[in-house]
Amino acid sequence: MTDFEDRLRTRMRTDPVEVPVDVDAALEAGHEAVRGRRLGWTVAGMATLAVVASIVTPILIARTVPAVPAPVASPSATLSPTAAAPSGIEGRTWQLDGQTGSWVGEDSRITLRVDGDRVSGWSGCGDYVASLSRDGERWTFSGVRIPRPLPCPSAPGTRVGTFIDRLEKVTAGELIAAGPTLRLRTPDGDLLFHPAR
Repeated sequence: MTDFEDRLRTRMRTDPVEVPVDVDAALEAGHEAVRGRRLGWTVAGMATLAVVASIVTPILIARTVPAVPAPVASPSATLSPTAAAPSGIEGRTWQLDGQTGSWVGEDSRITLRVDGDRVSGWSGCGDYVASLSRDGERWTFSGVRIPRPLPCPSAPGTRVGTFIDRLEKVTAGELIAAGPTLRLRTPDGDLLFHPAR
């Protein structure tokens, strides 16, 4: 019982009222009204929270999730986007070849491994991961990131930056039997890989 209820009961006993009032029923009706208001505020608060969440969530997702390029149909493509890579590419570690360009250096140690739609390897400054979408020779890498990068001197750091930038721009991939060589085509120049030793 609240202090207000006590004072109300005391006053009603000392100051008789001519109208018969069932004090317990009146107080219970007041309690029900307060409970109803609290429930109403709770429902209104939850509805407001749902509206705010529906507005904020897409904004947060747009800022934290990289955009995935839409697949583009190739007139010569005969494989589906989930089709396996040509035999000999998957499940094998490939090392970036110095013939890719002078930015690679003599011993880059940058590697690439294709396992279905997942790609991983050594960037030179930490392990990297990415997603791969394939449609025949059309390859698209997305979400390329180095989860735990290591400090790199400037030359290897530049090499890693160039590699990651080119990997994100890959438009096609193919296995060249001679070698064998895995060639990933980009507008800035091909990435050439040979089987790691």
